[in-house]
Amino acid sequence: MLIIFLSLIGLFISFHPALPKLHFTFQVAFLFMLWLLLLYMLFFMTLQLLFFPKGVAIDNVNQTLTVHYFFMRPNIILATDISEYTTTKLITRSTNYEGVLIRLKTGRKYLLDDINLSDYKPVKVFLDDSKVNFTGHEKFNNFRYFTTFFKYK
Repeated sequence: MLIIFLSLIGLFISFHPALPKLHFTFQVAFLFMLWLLLLYMLFFMTLQLLFFPKGVAIDNVNQTLTVHYFFMRPNIILATDISEYTTTKLITRSTNYEGVLIRLKTGRKYLLDDINLSDYKPVKVFLDDSKVNFTGHEKFNNFRYFTTFFKYK
């Protein structure tokens, strides 16, 4: 969708009657900046597809969470491997999403929120029932989450 949108803007700039008066290098520079914006946005969308879970399966019998991703194999998390969890809020232009940030004993974090799950509250109930330490509210940082995703195995 971004490619189509930015291509249409580029065509509009190239063929607009008032814009041919502008120098050709300005038009090329503007189109180049639009394509850089497109690559920037595609990069972050790809990161979200790779690192944000698309779903979670809760197994109360075995006390496990199975975190599913779009392009990676599922991760099974034992409740005993979770050191703590915090509530968090992701703020976008249109709305605020709530969720939980699970931290394992190894240091790895998992974000489970309303953006990628239909409802994160069953996960919170599972964590409370499993007596996982709740440490309050934490401000979510996309950059820190992406950079530390593979740091801990």
